[in-house]
Amino acid sequence: EEQGKATALQKAAGATEAQITALKKELVGLKSELAQARDSVAEVDVARKATETEKAKVAELQSAAKKAASCIQDLDSQIADARSDLERLKLQLVDADATKA
Repeated sequence: EEQGKATALQKAAGATEAQITALKKELVGLKSELAQARDSVAEVDVARKATETEKAKVAELQSAAKKAASCIQDLDSQIADARSDLERLKLQLVDADATKA
């Protein structure tokens, strides 16, 4: 029974680590998108001779940048939660090993 519990904890820890890796990759992509959106906003803003279409594009890019920043915050929070879960699972695994011994 303890062996099964330890195996289950190891699987959960592995899944949590995989989730952290996937979230980190997504975070890197979103940070890149955010940087590109900010660069685009800066380029359009520098033009200063913005037509109505350009102004709408700036507003669209600013909105996209805000959404990306929000997603990044959410992912940072998910990564922190996943790390906490991983640490909790590791402690449970240590307890299970100690009980087994």
